[in-house]
Parts: sequence; C-alpha cells; structure tokens
Amino acid sequence: MLKPWITYLTEGSSYAGLEIHEVDGREHYHYLEVLKKKGELHLVKTEPFSDPKELCKSLKRNTPLFLSLNTSKVLVKMAPSSKNENPQALVHGAFPNLDLDNFYYGVAQISSHPIVAISKKEYVNGLIGELKELGLEIFHFSLGLGSMAHSAAFMENQVIVISNFQMALEKGVIREVSPIEHPVSHDYLINGLKLSNSSLLAFSQILGHLRGNTNISNFTETNGQFQSNFKNRRIFDYGLKASLSFFIILLLVNFLIFDHYRAEVNRLNSELTLDSSQKENLISLEGRVNTKKERVETLKTVSNSKSTLYLDRLAKSIPQQILLDRISYQPLDKPVRDSKPVRLKQNTILISGISEDDTEFSKWLEQLEKWDWILGVETLDYDFVHSNASNFTIKVTMYETGQKE
Repeated sequence: MLKPWITYLTEGSSYAGLEIHEVDGREHYHYLEVLKKKGELHLVKTEPFSDPKELCKSLKRNTPLFLSLNTSKVLVKMAPSSKNENPQALVHGAFPNLDLDNFYYGVAQISSHPIVAISKKEYVNGLIGELKELGLEIFHFSLGLGSMAHSAAFMENQVIVISNFQMALEKGVIREVSPIEHPVSHDYLINGLKLSNSSLLAFSQILGHLRGNTNISNFTETNGQFQSNFKNRRIFDYGLKASLSFFIILLLVNFLIFDHYRAEVNRLNSELTLDSSQKENLISLEGRVNTKKERVETLKTVSNSKSTLYLDRLAKSIPQQILLDRISYQPLDKPVRDSKPVRLKQNTILISGISEDDTEFSKWLEQLEKWDWILGVETLDYDFVHSNASNFTIKVTMYETGQKE
C-alpha cells in the first residue's frame, strides 16, 4: 500500500524522455512527456528541438528526465545468440579488443538475440555535463535502441522504424536491426497509446523503468546515483514546502487562539476596572486630546489668501545654483509648550539651503525685494561650507496676506 505513495513522493506522476539522434550529421532532440494516472500512461506532449536550450522551457522542475543517446557515436550491433549470457563476453564478441574502462556498454535481450550498444565514457559524460549546465538533471540514461526491448512485446507491427534504425519483430522480440538514414514519419500503437516513431525510444525507456525492467550495463551505478540525487532533491523540496506550510498554519492557528483569548481577557479586565476614577481619567485625557487637536488645527490653518500662489512663484524663481533644504511658511514663533497657546510668525517665510554662486544668490535676493507682495528680505545666516558653496538662511516678510497682489 505504501509503495505507490513512496513512488509518487520520490518521482511524481509525470515522466519526461529525451532522445538525441542525428540527421545529416547534426544532433537533434526529441522531447516526450507522459502522465501516469490510475495505472495508465497518457501522452502529454511531444516536441522536436534543434537546440537543447529550448528544452528548459518545456521540462518541469522535479520531473524525472530519461535520456536516450542514439547518435553516430553510439555503436549498436546484434550479437549472435549463444548459451553464454555473460555481458562482457557478449560485448567482446560484438566488439573485439574493446577497452571497457573507457567505454559504457548496454546489452538488451541478453537471453535471446542480444543487442549490444557501446559509447565512449568521455562522450557520454561530456554530453550529460552539458545538459546539467543548462539545468537539465538526468534521472536515467540508455545507449542505442536497447530500450525498445521494453515495448516490443506490446506492438503488433512486424517492422518498426525509429529515428535511425529499422527493426524486425517476431513474437515481441527484436530479431533484426538495420540502420537507416532518413526514416519516414509513422505512428504506432502501444497498448492503445498512439506514438510517433520519433517518440518510441524515449517512451520505451520510461516504460521499462515503470515496469521494473532494466537492461544489463556497466553504468547501472551511475544511473543509480542520478536517481538517488533526484529523489533526495525532490524529497527535500517538497519536505521543505510541507514543513513551511505546517509551521505557517500552526502559527496562524496559534495567533487566532491567542487573539481570541486576548480579546476576551481585555473585555473582562475592562468590565472589572472601569470605575469612577478611570472615568475621570478618561475625561481628563479627552480634554488633553482636544487641546492638542486645537493646536494641530492652528498649525494647519492657512488664511484665505494667495499664500500658495506666492510660494509657487518663490519656488519658480530659485536659480539652478541654489539648492533648498527647507521652506517654512508662518513658522513657530516659540516652541510649543503645554498649556500655552501656539504662536506663529505671521506673514513670514523662512528659507534655508546651499548656494553655489554668490553672485546669483545676491541677484536672487534683489529680485525678491522688488516683488510688490514682499515687504522685506533679511539674511539670517550665510556660512561658507567650502570655496564653491555656502549655507544660508533668509527670512522673507510679506505684506499682510491679502493686502497686495
């Protein structure tokens, strides 16, 4: 009962296959994705690519990727049948004097009509490394057409054509294999599932994994390491998400419970401690709030004059050599104190900033003094910061707002 759940946790229900083959000397990529649902496989998509970078857009994260290498650098031969089922003997029989330390090999149908595929480790590892750099983590890889042995038993056709090989079938076993250069596109039925010939190899590899069928090879441990890394990463990703979700829900429930009891405690405390003394404190506090509110309203009060227009004109007149820090309209005459009325400097504007040109600063003051709504301009502060800049503060006194226009 637990096995399906463990498999779903470590692998999921979606499986992807990628076949790399050659057409006119150039590598081509064919992508396949299937969904396992209620014990059946459903075709989700098939896509051809000429650049592996495009595959990154189709492959979903945490989806097992099965790689089928079927290029000219993968050699395939059908070894003669014999009573000797030793894989290395079959490999040496098909490819004499082969140094197995430098080659990967895979053998399919070892008990009847063995199919041997070999390729240099340097080539295979380099190709897998390139895919890894693109963010494509391999779950399992196979060489040549050996994976077709997993689906041959489900096919009614006598002759099968994949990307670069033609195979003759007899009673679910591959009897003959011959290379072809330009296969004709054709669809095949595998137990009711319609697949193109360019998708057969990748699908067969996925089918063999799900049915627990594996071909004999000297890279079983390598594939085991790929699968272990993938499953650990998937468990970590989903475990982390599940843990975060659990703690977030736990904190939310805890907060709701705490908030409920805190509100209840506050209500009970209010009912117990609300006596006459507290009522007086509330009245006193309300009076203080009203006093402060009146002060704030006083500060916010602006007479029905053209002060906004004057401030706008003042801002537009500032030369580029002058940078303002602050403009205060009707600033406080004295600091605000408790129980004291707020006093403002009526009809006054305080301006402070930095002047980078003394001449322009003087011209600007002269310009301000000529305006008919300004009663006077007084320089309160002018300190040199360095040779090219000075801090300044000036006070602009206006006629009573509304007298001049």
